[in-house]
Amino acid sequence: MDAIRKKMQSLKSETDQLYATINKFENETKEANSLSDKYDCDIRDLGKKIQSYEVEFDETNDKLTKVSIIKFVNRALINPFLVIFIGLGQPRGEREGVQEC
Repeated sequence: MDAIRKKMQSLKSETDQLYATINKFENETKEANSLSDKYDCDIRDLGKKIQSYEVEFDETNDKLTKVSIIKFVNRALINPFLVIFIGLGQPRGEREGVQEC
């Protein structure tokens, strides 16, 4: 009978140790999952920020392009010779659409 009691006590002790190990791993898993969820939220927030920055960049770039075109047109209207000089800077064949002989 003593052998059976010792065996039962050792099995109970082993079972308790295994339950403790299971609880430890479950707690570590919960902590890792909460950390993973936090990082997922951070990634999502950064993605939103990046997207808003890209939209702002595109809008600013479009505005810059429009302003550059408007400045060029204003210069051309103020000084019509500017357009002629720009045209004179090209080779004659390209300017007239005809190659020189």
